[in-house]
Order: sequence, then C-alpha cells, then structure tokens
Amino acid sequence: MNIKNKKIIICASALLIVSAIFSGDIFFVLSKDIQSQNDNALYLNNGNTLYVGGSGPGNYTKIQDAINDSKDGDTVFVYDDSSPYYESGVIDKSINFLGENKETTIIDGRKDKEETVVMVEAPYVNISHFTIAGNKTGDNRDFIGIGLKRDAVAVTDCNLHGFVNAILSNWYVANHVLSNCKIWDCTGAIDCPCGDFGEVGSNIISNCEIDAPSGVWINFNTIVSNCTFHNSKIVILDGSNNTLLNNHFNNGYIQIEYSSHTILKSNTLEDSGLIIFGHGVEDFHHDIDASNTMQGKPIYYFYNKKDMVIDKNSNTGYIILALCQNITVKNLDLYGSVLAFSFNNTFENCSFYENSVGLYLHNSTCNSILRCNFENRYPLMIEQSCKNNISYCTFSRWVRDIQIWHSS
Repeated sequence: MNIKNKKIIICASALLIVSAIFSGDIFFVLSKDIQSQNDNALYLNNGNTLYVGGSGPGNYTKIQDAINDSKDGDTVFVYDDSSPYYESGVIDKSINFLGENKETTIIDGRKDKEETVVMVEAPYVNISHFTIAGNKTGDNRDFIGIGLKRDAVAVTDCNLHGFVNAILSNWYVANHVLSNCKIWDCTGAIDCPCGDFGEVGSNIISNCEIDAPSGVWINFNTIVSNCTFHNSKIVILDGSNNTLLNNHFNNGYIQIEYSSHTILKSNTLEDSGLIIFGHGVEDFHHDIDASNTMQGKPIYYFYNKKDMVIDKNSNTGYIILALCQNITVKNLDLYGSVLAFSFNNTFENCSFYENSVGLYLHNSTCNSILRCNFENRYPLMIEQSCKNNISYCTFSRWVRDIQIWHSS
C-alpha cells in the first residue's frame, strides 16, 4: 500500500475558518501573520511519509518513535496490521497523523499510566482514521483521549471511547475542526473552550455521533452542526456567538447559561429539553426560530414584542419571551418556557411537561401565572423578579422543588 501521493491539506487561520461542513471537506484560511511564523503549516503534503507497523523496510514499531523523527509537514501513517498500539504519545510537530482504518487502527492507552493518550503540543496537526481507547475506571484512569494545547488542530473520522473527556482543549486556543467522530462510553465528549477572540478564533464540530452524559461544552464562536446526541447535551457557558445547526438530540438537552447571541436553526429534540439561564438582558438575546422542534412541536422565541396572543393554534411546545410585554399564552401543552426582562404577561390554562424546568422567570415583573399545571422536576424557577401573581396552579407529586431567588 502506497499513500505517498495522498494529499492532506490544512491551512490554518487566526482570522477565519471556512469549512464545507456538509461535505466534510476542511479548509483553514491562512493569515499572513500566521504564515510568516510557520510556512510549513500551509500545505501538510509537502513532507515525507513515515510508516508505523506493516512489513515495509524501515517501518517503525512504535508510533512515538516515528513522531519523534518527523518534521513539520511530514505524514506519520499507521498500519492496522500491528494494531492495537499500546502506548500514549505527544505530537509536537505540525504533521498529518493518519491511521489506515478508523475501525481497526487502534491506539489503546489502557496499559499506560499517562492521563492523556494523544497530547497535541503543536499547531496545524491533522489526526484522522483512528480508534483511541481508554479506561475511565480502575487504577490506570485515562482522563483525556486527545488533548489540544495549540491552535488549528483537525480531528476527523476517529472513534474515541473510555475517557473522562474524549477531547479536551486548553483555554485560549482555537480554530479546531472536529468532524465525523464517534464518541461513546465517556463522561464528557468534547470540552472545547475558545477564548473570547471576537471574530478571530472559532471552532467547528460537525457530523459527530456522541453518547456521553456530560456532552459538549463550548463558549465562544463555535459552530456545532449535523451532530447526533444520545443521552447527551450541549452546554454553552459564559460565551457568545455560537451556532447550533441541524443537530438531533435523543434523551438529551441544550443548555445555554450566561451566554448571548446564540443561533439555533433546525435542531430536533426528541425526549429532550432546552434550558436557558442568564444575568443581563444580553444573555437572552438569541436567534432562535421555529425550525427548531421539541417533541415534534416548534420552539417559539420572541424578543421585544408586545400585545400578542399565543394559543393552541400555534402548536408550539416551548416559548421564550425576552423584553416582552402584554403577551397572553393560553390553553397550551408546553415543555417549558422562559420569561426574561418582561412584564405584564399572562400564562393561563397551560400545562408544563417533561422539561426539567417548567417556567423560568428572570428579572420580570407584574406577570400572571393562572390555572396552570406543572409536572416538571423544577416547575418554577423565579430569579430577581417581583410582583408576579401565581394563582390556582397545580403541581405534580413528582415536583422536586420550587426555587425562588432574590424575588418578592
């Protein structure tokens, strides 16, 4: 097998990521400043290929030995006939790190005592076509499958299982592409904080299948698209300018906390929920349209609206009212609602089901909740709100807690 003519192109950017998300092709656009610092990172197909495993003359037995002998722009290709490889390692060169087949080329960290199986300490690294296995229990705990300490790393077509965190990125590194990966039997799938670079730094997570209870954690400038979440979630925490596009959730949820300007389009939540918390009004300023559905019903988001009636003709399953006034919501079966910086609104004859939080009121006054039925674990969460009238409501015996903070 000869892959020396196979071209892997990675152009890294500190200014912009352009990705053909739907086709899976990946391109980073290189800025002049970054190019001057690392010319070899522009096209990572201009170096030599070092082979691990297989029967070729001069092939390496250990992956780390090949990485140690590589140079920026080289490719380290790992055959599957010597798999599994029981080792952990560090990638400290800007290289392509390629397996022969993602199902059969296995890096197994379970016999190693390192806490990270693959640690990336160089920018402009492409990792593709591996299964990376760990042991999240027992004496040799593998906390991290792939650790990202530098910018512009692409992890594509990989399987990861058996970790506390499958992929963990350092703070203030960005421009990562994580695509076509399957993650299971992990506590957390992807923890990818991107420091607040404004328009400079961003991450892309696309076409991944995730089954990990702690799910994906992001904060700034991240696009998550075409991913499937089983028993998992996305948490957007203390950030802004994130996009969730065409994702599918089964027994999971989307959680947006203290974050602004989130775009949600065409996401499907089945047996799943949506939770939004915040402090200031900006934390409730988002772009969420009715292409998002929860339990088959559209999610409605209204910002700075007034004098409306929303009833059963809307067929909505979740309503967000931010900076709204004089809106009446009545005769609906809902999976949750948010009322933020709003006043003189009414929820009447509504039933709240399934979502962990029924109705969340934040910094809202003079609203009325009348003759509503709550069957949520947390039916009412009221924060920094006053003069609200809650009358003639019923609560399921499964109710865990009604929470009221700094309210009167």
